[in-house]
Amino acid sequence: MCIRDRVYYDPNDPNAPQEYYDPNDPNYDPNTVPEIPGYEGWGYDPQTGAYIDPVTGTYVNPETGYAIDPTTGYSIDPVSGDFIDPETGQTFTAEEAAQANEEYAAEEARLKEQGVYYDGYNDYDDQEVDTSEYIDVKRAVKFSKPGGRQKSQSHFSGSEMRILWLERLDSRTRRKNWILFFLCMLGIVFMMIHLLVNWNSDTLEIEGTTGSAILLKFGIGFSTISALCALFDYYQLEVYTYRKYLKPQGEEVSELGWPVSFLVCFLAECAVIAIHPIPYVSDDKVGLLMFLRLYLIVRLIRDSSSVYHERHTIADKAYQDRGGPVFDWVLILRLTFDEIPGSCLTAMFLLLSLVCGFCNYICGREDPSSEQDFDYIKAVWGSAMLLSTGMPKQAASSSWSQAIEVLTVVLGSLMFAMVLAVIHNAVVLRPKDRYGMKCIGSIHRQEQLHKNSAILIQSWWRLLRMEKKNRITTQDYLDFSSVCTRSSKTCVPLPE
Repeated sequence: MCIRDRVYYDPNDPNAPQEYYDPNDPNYDPNTVPEIPGYEGWGYDPQTGAYIDPVTGTYVNPETGYAIDPTTGYSIDPVSGDFIDPETGQTFTAEEAAQANEEYAAEEARLKEQGVYYDGYNDYDDQEVDTSEYIDVKRAVKFSKPGGRQKSQSHFSGSEMRILWLERLDSRTRRKNWILFFLCMLGIVFMMIHLLVNWNSDTLEIEGTTGSAILLKFGIGFSTISALCALFDYYQLEVYTYRKYLKPQGEEVSELGWPVSFLVCFLAECAVIAIHPIPYVSDDKVGLLMFLRLYLIVRLIRDSSSVYHERHTIADKAYQDRGGPVFDWVLILRLTFDEIPGSCLTAMFLLLSLVCGFCNYICGREDPSSEQDFDYIKAVWGSAMLLSTGMPKQAASSSWSQAIEVLTVVLGSLMFAMVLAVIHNAVVLRPKDRYGMKCIGSIHRQEQLHKNSAILIQSWWRLLRMEKKNRITTQDYLDFSSVCTRSSKTCVPLPE
């Protein structure tokens, strides 16, 4: 006899598993982790045969892919918390599962004492098991409810369980995005404080070697390193989700690193977030480039979209097989802009005015020819005029001022193009409107068709009645011929 998963099999049985583990073999180790593709690097529980997710700590049955309870070995309904028998789909409470396991353990001990074993392919008495009487057919454990009342089947199929796990991972992804955004904004706040506090109005320069400046720069560096770690943690979860649930079938998984698409995006974001003023090395105005971190707002907008939340349910219904676009940040921005274009343009204009105004203020105050009362409010007003009209309020003297002025003009041109697109979409007839006009024309043609059909039927019956009474005249034939001619123009089939 050989043992596998606490069940005794007969080696002569053709229906028994082909892989055996002989307990008398000196090289046999019951705790050896079976090698299953897709579960490399996971933990293993030899008692239940489940693999342990190294990220979430969830016990997963490799045969079904369900999360299981390590105590009872049954799948868990993530909504109701009930236990699911993966073989029959039946659901029962935790108390019923615990009682079933106790009864099974007592029955197994009793059978071992008697020298009788359950062989896995025949029942004890070689009789068919009534599925309505047992909560677990394989273990032959009866329902604890009186009368053998069977609870309802589970409403969660394999795809729905997969969607539930993906939605749970999405909540963790949103939390990591907020942490990353907070750390990046913390670095921007430190940078702004440094540029404002360490400004010397007498020498018209930023004192970057003072104690407070060095302390703030180290604070910026620490927040930048923390943001990079948070970014790595975010992409680690994204790669795990892709390999576990979203990877196309047939695609090979490289164990040496991330997929190229994730790696390129990660390196690009690292290059943007890593920009910050380094103590004793870089210019203090390099910190103005830290405003590029505001691209993370796009990711927050994507995560807050209801369409993005439901993308797993939509994609599960052969969405992409029918030519549907990928649910990424570009699609979500298009949908958001199409839904509320005015609010999007207003928020973008205000944000760009404030950010460009701060950059123009930091660079413009170093010009000795600038106005004495030049402050942040005037810089914001000048940036707003530069965004909307392309005309600067103050001449740029330094290279930093000229670069920021050119960038502001480019952003203003893009905003102007977006405003024109909104006006064009509001004025030009949309496909939906054209469809409405087609429907109206179709309804009018249908009404005319019904009217001509009624006239044709009446004329036909009048002609038949006159023929039966032998009172028909040539004029009646001419009238019916004219009715047939009008009906043929509306494609009405003529009577024979």
